[in-house]
Amino acid sequence: MIELSYPYPEPPADGATREIAPGLHWLRLPLPFRLNHVNVYLVEGERGWTAIDAGVDTAQARALWEGLLGGLLADKPVERLIVTHYHPDHVGAAAWLCGRTGAALAMGETEYLTARVHRLATADDLGAERDFYLRHGLAAEQLGLMAQRLDRYRSVVPDLPRRYSPIRAGDRLKFGPFEAEATMLPGHSPAQVLLHAPAHDLLFAADHVLPQISPNVSVAEEKPEDDPLGRYLASLAELPARVPDRTLVLPGHRLPFFGLHRRCAELAAHHAARCADLARLCDPAAPPTVAEIVPRLFTMELDAHQFWFAFSETLAHVNLMARRGEIAEVRDGSLRRWRRA
Repeated sequence: MIELSYPYPEPPADGATREIAPGLHWLRLPLPFRLNHVNVYLVEGERGWTAIDAGVDTAQARALWEGLLGGLLADKPVERLIVTHYHPDHVGAAAWLCGRTGAALAMGETEYLTARVHRLATADDLGAERDFYLRHGLAAEQLGLMAQRLDRYRSVVPDLPRRYSPIRAGDRLKFGPFEAEATMLPGHSPAQVLLHAPAHDLLFAADHVLPQISPNVSVAEEKPEDDPLGRYLASLAELPARVPDRTLVLPGHRLPFFGLHRRCAELAAHHAARCADLARLCDPAAPPTVAEIVPRLFTMELDAHQFWFAFSETLAHVNLMARRGEIAEVRDGSLRRWRRA
């Protein structure tokens, strides 16, 4: 198991690119979130370009794309846009970019349909789950933060392309000099697309395996008893058997890196430690709600976007540990509390 290393320690500036292999360019785009950037990868083919992910749709991001279309991308058309998953920092500008360039969208069907559902969601939809969140201890003003998150998705994903080519597990995608096999892995999103190009020892990992930070793994409000963390941990155990350790990992955030197998092990250990912390908090003498656990695990100040992630990720650990029998539910009137088993 090799150590983590970063062959490109200095990222490009926002809107700038860096060539990291022949025909493969690393682009950084800004985000209006605390995680303030997303990595996009541009691959040059004989007749045109393929973009992997699109960033959010903001005036700033459009201006940066326009600069690229008049610069690096000026001599050949953008033929295809591959979107790895439905989160706004990856799919947000897809409709604008496809409309602007004529690029064809390729995306996993589950992820595309999930993006459509989230674009249609309103505060009224959250109201249908109101009792569920109240039972987990959220206050009315915290529910208001949840509603803000729904509005924010539409603000940076104002539209989606009406047509797309579905990517399926096992598909082989050719772009530029690369041929990559598509893998769908759950956890951070329902079926995030990873692209492994074994002949070039490259893995376009999107947000499934990130260096230095842990991908968010959340329980969605429409699937409140779901266990995405269990599936994510299973995928971390599976991925090293598929992808050699010598592979250069191209993540959706932070820096490209070597050391995939060690990073998978570190992420699994991180979640094991989180479960241990949560178990200590689930005191049988004073069992907490999920809402009471959140500020004990996440001590920084949280905006609406971050609060939803913190709550939903805490709930993901609770659901996993309840399935394992490590914690048990305690009913306190309408509230759901949790104690160590």
